[in-house]
Amino acid sequence: PWIAFKEFVEKESNGRIEVVIYTNAAMGGCLESAEKVQMNILQMHFGSSSNLTALFPELEVFELPYMLDDTLDNVKLFYNDKSQLDGPVFAPLDKAFKAKGMKIAFISPTSFRAIGMAAPNIHTPAQLKGSKVRSTASRLERAVLSDFGANPVTMAFSEVYTALQLKTIDGVGLGAASMYTNKFHEILKTVLMNKYNSFFMIASINNKFYDGLAPWAKDIVDRGFTHAITTANEQWDKVNGGHIQEMVKAGVDVYTPTEAEWAEWKKLAAGTAEEYSKKLDPAWVALVKEKLGKK
Repeated sequence: PWIAFKEFVEKESNGRIEVVIYTNAAMGGCLESAEKVQMNILQMHFGSSSNLTALFPELEVFELPYMLDDTLDNVKLFYNDKSQLDGPVFAPLDKAFKAKGMKIAFISPTSFRAIGMAAPNIHTPAQLKGSKVRSTASRLERAVLSDFGANPVTMAFSEVYTALQLKTIDGVGLGAASMYTNKFHEILKTVLMNKYNSFFMIASINNKFYDGLAPWAKDIVDRGFTHAITTANEQWDKVNGGHIQEMVKAGVDVYTPTEAEWAEWKKLAAGTAEEYSKKLDPAWVALVKEKLGKK
């Protein structure tokens, strides 16, 4: 979506607005770069809802194991029929971000976290048991990995590739397509597609910077946000699927659980799902389930 945003804004502004994109945690980890946006050192940020739970605990509901099912659950939860951020689920998040000096720009389609392992043929919880798996700082993600018998290890994302090389960790929890774009497939032998955790990538912009834009510039930026999310919604599955196929071509075993194995993964995570649901505002959980069409 950022490439789509950059191309749109620079073209529409006839080059008067320049968008510089920093990749691969060049501006620090997720929380560090988010704090830089709060201070207007960086103007925009793209971070996972998993990491951002440390700043916005409201996001934890979307991480409940197997809460989200579909790539376009972002549309159900956050967007109106004009592809604009809106609605009762978006409103409290909007308020929380603005209170910390940030405005939500767009929210990506759903990503589902898989487990990438440096060892081959890791297909079941029994085979995963005792493995050191990199997790985000999310306490919920760490709890689910523990349910599966893994030992969650929190570290900066920029350190993961080297840690896999050095065997400091055995694997990483991440969206499968992101494993490819970050070149983890050069080390990984198995990608276990058990979708144990879901997350959105949330783009935000510094409030003061946004409010200080000239009206013509703000109009272009706003339309750029809509263009970015529309493009992402249309291409997310295709692009991610292409990345996964490239991993398969590279010799990685991308494994989808059988129906019986799905049931086992979900059963192992059920206790954590119930425990963490009780820690959240019941009305908030009920609202999210209602928008998702769940009981």
